[in-house]
Amino acid sequence: MNAPAILTSLTAIPRASGSISFLPPTRRTPTLAFIHGGYWQINDLVKENFAFFAEGVLPLGINLAVIEYTLAPAARLDRIVAEVRRSVRWLAEHLGEYGADPNRLYVSGHSAGGHLTAMTMPLAEVCGGIAISGIYDLEPIRLNYLNEKLGLDAVEAERNSPVRDVPANAGELVVAYGTRELAELCRQSIEYAQAWTKRGLPGRLLPVDGADHFTILDALARPEGVLTQALLSMLGRHRRPGLT
Repeated sequence: MNAPAILTSLTAIPRASGSISFLPPTRRTPTLAFIHGGYWQINDLVKENFAFFAEGVLPLGINLAVIEYTLAPAARLDRIVAEVRRSVRWLAEHLGEYGADPNRLYVSGHSAGGHLTAMTMPLAEVCGGIAISGIYDLEPIRLNYLNEKLGLDAVEAERNSPVRDVPANAGELVVAYGTRELAELCRQSIEYAQAWTKRGLPGRLLPVDGADHFTILDALARPEGVLTQALLSMLGRHRRPGLT
């Protein structure tokens, strides 16, 4: 399916808090829920970018949903995290109604979306995730200009920092970053992956050679991309915990 066909086939699912764009599947297959970045303040995933990612995963038999959320300063980070978690749970509950497999839901996101991916990993509905170029320690955000709209205090930053609260149980998580990222983003990815695996959770660190904060997304937009292939490998290994 080419980009124009993808865009005309989209189903928009409005919800009370955040919306979901979804391309109805042709058969009962797994779904990737993607969460956009933009420092929780900008929706950097315009409609055309939906087709950009769909062209990478659809040929592999993976459905794509894009989760949106209320942006700061209209919402504090506590609310944004809660909205995304509700959207993921809603997808798991309703995917079967759209023809997808409700027991095979995976989550991915970029930048702020990488952070939100990490915040959904404790959910039982999530089989696995790929956090891309994420922010896992919010204290540096609290101390710079990005906090003007977020309004984080020390307690909220701590509460919403994935590296400070690694779950006891979760599905497989790939923590990906580009080797040409800013040093702080590289550090955060490395430290979060270390904290994750030290906890005994399934997952790994995935440096994407030569990629920067933006070009790393190319690795999910092509069927042969390293991130797309990491997702494909994950699909073959895991189902939702507790299911056979």
